[in-house]
Amino acid sequence: MSEHIEFLQRAFKQAHDIDAEHVQSIPVVETFKDQMVWDGVIEIFAVASHPVAKVGYGWQYDANGEKRYATVLGVPPINSPLDALRAFIASLGRKNGAEKR
Repeated sequence: MSEHIEFLQRAFKQAHDIDAEHVQSIPVVETFKDQMVWDGVIEIFAVASHPVAKVGYGWQYDANGEKRYATVLGVPPINSPLDALRAFIASLGRKNGAEKR
């Protein structure tokens, strides 16, 4: 198992207190207003011991030169890797908007 997957599994445990088993890697490209906002791989995990989610999505990203990991649970309306990415991007936008107030 790769170090990248192990980091994501630890991130699921830390953020959501659940165990995650890697299932698949999916390439995802997302654009907004003709600008690429993501071109990378999102990992899909089977998650255990969560009352609703049976799947989780995780990926590594760069934040100002620092390596970070994102984890999103597959709870409706999050039904795909792209849904997870969009929800994560929206949460960053809300967070950045709140910081500017």
